[in-house]
Amino acid sequence: VDEARGVFFTNLEDRDMTLVIDVRERRVVSSWPAGCGAEGPRGLAYDAATRRLFVACTDHVSVRDVARGGAEIGAIATGGGVDNIDWNPTTRLLYAAAGKAAMLTVAHVSEAGVPTVVARAPTAQGARVVVVDAEGRAFVADPLGGRVLELSAP
Repeated sequence: VDEARGVFFTNLEDRDMTLVIDVRERRVVSSWPAGCGAEGPRGLAYDAATRRLFVACTDHVSVRDVARGGAEIGAIATGGGVDNIDWNPTTRLLYAAAGKAAMLTVAHVSEAGVPTVVARAPTAQGARVVVVDAEGRAFVADPLGGRVLELSAP
């Protein structure tokens, strides 16, 4: 959600599309191909200060420039099985957990929006959900092991 601009972002997995919805007018104001392929896009994270939208695909994360109609700035490979992602605007770190690859990928995103992988850490098979706290600790759900993994920031 971009509260200042009154828009909401969402994906259409079955159409491989990302939408921008004006919440006041309740209408789609912009859309673009997500570029994720047949399996479509998954989770989203947003940096309102730079108007960068991070789109999770099943095996990579794309950085999009909302001000330029969703133009792709860059992408990082994550391995298979990504679902949701998280963003820490203070550290400019993007986090993606890949359940098939059993790997957490952390990327620094430059001021220009270019992502660079700075760390990878093993997680567990099926662990595809990540949440990051203010201190930069990543919490990854391990559904098969019935636990939450905690990983420190790089």
